[in-house]
Amino acid sequence: MSSQLESSEQIEVSPFVYRGLENILDGEYESALSDFDKSLELDGEDVMVLAYKARLLNKMDRDSEALDVWERVLGLQPKWEYAQLNKASSLVNMGKNEQALLAYMLIAGDDPFGPFTELSIMNQAFVYYNLGKYEQAVEACELVKESGKFDNDPRFWNLWVDSLGPTDAGIDKLGRVIKEGLKIFPKDTGLTKSMCIYLNWQGKFKESLSLCNNVLDDDSSDVNIWLYKALSLAELGDADGAYDAFFVAISIDRTNLKENQREEISKEFLKLNDERFQKLIDKD
Repeated sequence: MSSQLESSEQIEVSPFVYRGLENILDGEYESALSDFDKSLELDGEDVMVLAYKARLLNKMDRDSEALDVWERVLGLQPKWEYAQLNKASSLVNMGKNEQALLAYMLIAGDDPFGPFTELSIMNQAFVYYNLGKYEQAVEACELVKESGKFDNDPRFWNLWVDSLGPTDAGIDKLGRVIKEGLKIFPKDTGLTKSMCIYLNWQGKFKESLSLCNNVLDDDSSDVNIWLYKALSLAELGDADGAYDAFFVAISIDRTNLKENQREEISKEFLKLNDERFQKLIDKD
């Protein structure tokens, strides 16, 4: 009796679904989409097939189409957090950050202790950062830190550090977060770069210079690290070294030098009474 009942309650899966999943594994995405569409012709309200199709569209960078399908899924199952999360991700990929933020907030609001809550808050932090709302990004990061769920994700630490930088949180707090992140990820490039800048801000120019050199050994294309190397050398009185480093930074990407950066750098370099720096800064 029991086995017959279980058998009668089993969900029938269209053979098109199996074939679609196999095509995904084989990298045949267009064929997989066709298979899912054929399955949906048999049952247009099969949320799992709709979800398969939407995720595949996301994978193919067809986020606008994916968003439409996720909306269909949520029309059938409004409380499905997985679908809401993917809807929000689609919006982010489309550059619709404000709408994505609302979608992420819905997840946390519906179930503060749900399985996707921490992830939605983490993603809120990313969106706040993208919108230039750094204070809110920091608040979201601190909520995430309380759960500890993303302590082993270097993206979390880099986001927290990057969000703290433009705020009034204070350099001591920034330093604590960088150091805490580096304890877990001592070789993380982003955190190491942040430490270079932090040490420079702290007036520890020799330490900053040493770390900048280590970073540039691995990645010689980072304009900001060349700039902070130049600033550290300038503070240490090495005008020639500072000029060389600054020249490299300018050569890589002059557009990186915003007006406020030019003013700050100009002040530092002009302390050396070396007109070469101002000529580089003023050059069109």
